[in-house]
Amino acid sequence: MSTTQRRFGYILGITVLALAASVVSPAASVAADDIDEILVEVDLDGGNPTPDIVGGTEATPGEYPFAVDIELAIYASYSRWSPIFDRFETYSINVFRKCAGSLFDDEWVLTAAHCFNSVEIDDSSYPYGTFRGSVHVDDLELHVGRHDLTTGAGETFSASAVFVHPDYTDETSAPYDIALVRLDGSSAYSPVELATTANAGLYSGGTTATAIGWGHTSQGGSSSDVLMEVAIPTLSDATCSFIHGSDFIPSIELCAGDIYNGGEDTCQGDSGGPILVPGGSGWLQAGVTSWGIGCATIVPGVYTEVAAFRDWIDETMSITPFVAAEPVAAEFDPTGSHLVYWVDNESGERAPYSIPIGGGTPVALGTPTQAYQDGVAFTSDGSTLVYGVVDAYTGTGMDIFTVPVAGPDSSRVTLVEDLPWGDDRYDWMLSPNDSEIFYRTDFEGDMQWHLYRVSLADGTRSPVSGAMIAYGDVTGFD
Repeated sequence: MSTTQRRFGYILGITVLALAASVVSPAASVAADDIDEILVEVDLDGGNPTPDIVGGTEATPGEYPFAVDIELAIYASYSRWSPIFDRFETYSINVFRKCAGSLFDDEWVLTAAHCFNSVEIDDSSYPYGTFRGSVHVDDLELHVGRHDLTTGAGETFSASAVFVHPDYTDETSAPYDIALVRLDGSSAYSPVELATTANAGLYSGGTTATAIGWGHTSQGGSSSDVLMEVAIPTLSDATCSFIHGSDFIPSIELCAGDIYNGGEDTCQGDSGGPILVPGGSGWLQAGVTSWGIGCATIVPGVYTEVAAFRDWIDETMSITPFVAAEPVAAEFDPTGSHLVYWVDNESGERAPYSIPIGGGTPVALGTPTQAYQDGVAFTSDGSTLVYGVVDAYTGTGMDIFTVPVAGPDSSRVTLVEDLPWGDDRYDWMLSPNDSEIFYRTDFEGDMQWHLYRVSLADGTRSPVSGAMIAYGDVTGFD
């Protein structure tokens, strides 16, 4: 539906760098007088997820210790010719997005996948119509136990990893709208209990759920500084399907709202926050705030059903980082028997390491917004290797893959001989006979990727002809 809205909030900062028309080389310097900076704050509304609490009241401080405020920064830029100013202008866009989440383990936060969508800015004067910016794991700041966002109360964390469900797509009202954030530390606050399929009767229709968040308190209004709560009636899958049609998927979503009077709902800024029902020893999280049509209308809001994703949550939590300092990009050797990656070793020198793996084709684990970027990880039982490859074309995001390892012992890591020389480099690959390292680089001044081979015997380097390189990834050899 064209009016479908996601429930996150935006602040858009635009820095305009006006370059003199005589500047034609990307490497040319720009005089200070040629730079204009404009900062614009915009509350984007419409066309994207929108939740905030409407029709609710301030929650009692400490009532929801598991509530998490998530703040993200997204950067994008482009250049275009301005006929008005007769010069090139480079626009740097900083988008600050707010979402909510829930602490369900001392190191894990549950939220919505769409909070990590790339940002598409529509500019009719831009030759390609739109440009995009992606969320980077280092751009997240999470606050746990902070009732009033204007204070420094509670705990502040960065993200060590972000996992977006692999079936989620960056589209309006897309299903599988669920993601996990692993904190860079452990929280002392009490986590919320996640619902299972055995709890479905608590929210399947005719019951009352509670949504919480710091989102807008009215359609098009402003966000709340304090945590809000609102009671919302749950609806049956049949009712939700009748209202939302094929946009609602009953096997993985639930919906809630007053279809007779409206007035209570989540809204912009509430995205990723929990919808709760009484159960167990306290609250059970039944859903994750996902999308809706307007705020507090008679059209119910849609939430990702947590119980449907418990297996995925458990599987994702079993992935633990491989312990190595500063892990960097990894590649398979051409035989597929080893994975080669680079780390800064204990002496501070960067060296290639090789990990034996079992057979099988790499399996895509997730989307480019996921983390362990440039890194390597193992599942807790040591049976599966997880590694990330950065999208070298954009410099942001990465693709995540998994492969079975040769044995359950994740310590089977051997050091490859140090190269006798070094330069700027990306994604090295060991040759089938272990005599050469292949690598790709864009430091040639022509904005193109080039593939080289290096002899481990004498350090000589030569270009590889006929190599197929797509977006910086090596896809074949001569």
